[in-house]
Order: sequence, then structure tokens, then C-alpha cells
Amino acid sequence: MKTLFALAAVAGLCWGGYKVLGGPSHAQRAAKACSNLADLCTDGTFTRHDVDECTADLNGTSTHHELEIDKFVDCAADATSCPEIIGCVAGAANDPELRDFGKGFDRSRKH
Repeated sequence: MKTLFALAAVAGLCWGGYKVLGGPSHAQRAAKACSNLADLCTDGTFTRHDVDECTADLNGTSTHHELEIDKFVDCAADATSCPEIIGCVAGAANDPELRDFGKGFDRSRKH
């Protein structure tokens, strides 16, 4: 039983270390999401200042919307097209009106 507990403790420490040190930080992912937004969804009108401002906005959100922002950042940082980023916005939203948008969109695609 002690061996099992020790293994679980080591596994937990390894997992925690990976989560803290292993992947890109939230700030790096936010910068990538904003860069993707600029590259994929504009005709070059986004300046470096706009990307920096977008990144600061995503990093400076209140805890009230933290979950939605994290979902958007994780999705948009890996996006490869503008429609995919738009989907990231709609999918990350935890707002009743936007959820209704998603329901209507899904219903219209069934026909």
C-alpha cells in the first residue's frame, strides 16, 4: 500500500511539474491566438500594436470570464483559418445568447 501511495505521489508531482513547466504559458498562447487572428482574419490591417493590445486584453481579463478566455486562447492558438477562429469565439462563449446562436447554427446545418 505504501508503494502505491508513493507511486501516486511521484506521478502527481510529475504531472504538476509538466503542467507548470511543460507547455507554453497562457501569455504565449494568447500572443499566438492574437497573431493568428491578425494573420488569418484581416487583410493586413492589424498592426503589431493591435496584436500586442489584443494579447494584453486576453492576459488582463477578470476572473469572471477567465474560463471563456482560456477556451478561446487554447482553440485560436492552434487555428489554421479565420472560420476556425470564429468557431473558437462561438464555442468558448458561455453566454446564453451565443449558445442560442450555436444551437440555431447547428439546426440549420441539419437541413
